[in-house]
Amino acid sequence: MAEHRGRSRSALITEIESLRAEVEELRRSQAGEHVSALRRAMRQAEAAAQAKTRFLANMSHELRTPMTAILGCTELLIDQGEIERAPVERLELLRALKRNGQHLTRIVSEILDLAKIEAGKLTIESAPTSLGELFQDFESMMGTPARQKGLAFDLSLGERLPRSLLTDPTRLRQILINLVSNAIKFTDRGGVRLRVDLIQHQTGAEMRFVVSDTGCGMSPATLEEVFEPFSQGDTSSTRRAGGTGLGLPISRELARLLGGEVHAESIEGQGSTFSLVLPVDKVASEDLADPEELLAPDVIFDGDSESTQQFVERVRRDGPTVRILLVEDGPDNRKLFGLTLRKAGFLLTAAEDGAEGVRAVLQREATADAFDLILMDMQMPTMDGYEATRRLREAGVQTPIVALTAHAMAEERERCLEAGCDDFATKPIPRRELVELTLRNLGRSVGQRRDTPPGA
Repeated sequence: MAEHRGRSRSALITEIESLRAEVEELRRSQAGEHVSALRRAMRQAEAAAQAKTRFLANMSHELRTPMTAILGCTELLIDQGEIERAPVERLELLRALKRNGQHLTRIVSEILDLAKIEAGKLTIESAPTSLGELFQDFESMMGTPARQKGLAFDLSLGERLPRSLLTDPTRLRQILINLVSNAIKFTDRGGVRLRVDLIQHQTGAEMRFVVSDTGCGMSPATLEEVFEPFSQGDTSSTRRAGGTGLGLPISRELARLLGGEVHAESIEGQGSTFSLVLPVDKVASEDLADPEELLAPDVIFDGDSESTQQFVERVRRDGPTVRILLVEDGPDNRKLFGLTLRKAGFLLTAAEDGAEGVRAVLQREATADAFDLILMDMQMPTMDGYEATRRLREAGVQTPIVALTAHAMAEERERCLEAGCDDFATKPIPRRELVELTLRNLGRSVGQRRDTPPGA
């Protein structure tokens, strides 16, 4: 009997151990399946994110390419001819066309910025940024839309501010434009104020940019949602203000990438206040300036008060004579860029694709008619700009090549530079910026004359 019970106990123990082994094996199997499922889900999410990024990049290209022609032709029509004799109604229509084209371009840029932020691919630069130049440009830029609504725009500077900041000037300007534009949009009476102060601590300092308005304000519930992408303070079908609802979310993310933060306060019916706070190194007293010094006229860039037409005419009168090859497959953009560059006094040759451009450069390379600069569209049939640039560099051509592309993703710049380009510009390119881009890559400025013949 005892022997029987011993055998039964032994069998039971064996059975229990066997069951435990099966449970452990099942656990490992299920864990493995779970891990595999997680990996599959991660791969699918990454593929979806990449597909989204590619889609947005392609959409950006398709939208920016026609916008280049629309905005450029509008600028030409506004600047060209005896504009003072043109009917007022025609001028108003042209300015409306330009204004709405610029608005569409900003929307495309906002959607792209959001995609780059979500993908972790938005790059931040760091460069000395003149606050005087920023404030003067900003006051002029924001004062006009405020006055058009009958609003006051007040730029108020603290007693002592740094002459310059080490930051990303493009992104800082973008944040401030978003905050002030938003304030103007939702304000019908009174005005908008931008107050700038430097707050010094024992261990460091911070810059505070405070935008306040006398607009409609927001409820606490709305205030909680304003930094959510695509959120609108007024979601009704009769809402007064347009836009994508991306300006504030992008501003907050950009501020965080700069090491700072954006805060919001609002009282419904009374107005809102948005604050951008950026940390900076402690500033020595000798590097500080008072508002009068920062806003002194002598820090305005030469020519800022000129119209685009006056600037182009001055380049033609005082600038260098050089030969430029424009490689661009779009007939409208080819005509537009050609008009602008020829009016600025440059000798222009056009090619319709990369293969034609390579032939044109190599045929002239060893002659007195060699090109001084190549403007290269990057997306073209037959041979694109990347391949054309690589072939020219492999052939030993040292002529500066500037990439012109409707793709605005961060990696596009690197791709163009890796192909051998010297500089990069995103379409649409305003006429004045195109001329300034050309001069910069020729290593010259307005007023410099070239004594030697082109290509010599």
